[in-house]
Amino acid sequence: MISDARHSLSVTMETFPSWSAARPSSRTKPYSPFFKSQFSDADANKMDGTIDGIEPETFRVVLRFMYTDMLPRDVELSTELLQRLLAAADTFHMDGLKHTCAQKLWELVSPETVAATICCAEAHNCPELKDKCIDFLLAQEDVWTVVLSEGFRQLALCFPSVIDELRERVGYEMPSPEESFTIDDLIMS
Repeated sequence: MISDARHSLSVTMETFPSWSAARPSSRTKPYSPFFKSQFSDADANKMDGTIDGIEPETFRVVLRFMYTDMLPRDVELSTELLQRLLAAADTFHMDGLKHTCAQKLWELVSPETVAATICCAEAHNCPELKDKCIDFLLAQEDVWTVVLSEGFRQLALCFPSVIDELRERVGYEMPSPEESFTIDDLIMS
């Protein structure tokens, strides 16, 4: 381990040492413009800094991915962690991490997580993940379980354009075994 850290990055009250000798090279595939500016040789003072809006646990995984081009095997990759990683990858312009997180989120999608995953995909510009999740949602035998969930309500409040996409794909009215309800009826109740 290198012990002569001269600079650091502060992430939510936790400091991560940064060494010029240990930073990823510009040849490293997951290297990002954000980190390139942080670790610039041209201005050594840029190697000190603060990164807001990310939890230390998430940042550790981002750093590991940056050096290894892989998600760690010793960390539980929950849907919530993958969503935070996808957000970080979008912020830091790390396309490789973003693609990997989108794939892992798709592998974990379920009726319970699909609405939140659609929100995350829409917020962080992952149209393929969003489309797959919408297909998944519409293929559910009991689509009403998803549509009536709090996650779907949040989706409707945060991204009404996604609800418009659903309307286009299934028609304005969505049938129920007992009676017809419109999506507006469901999200306004």
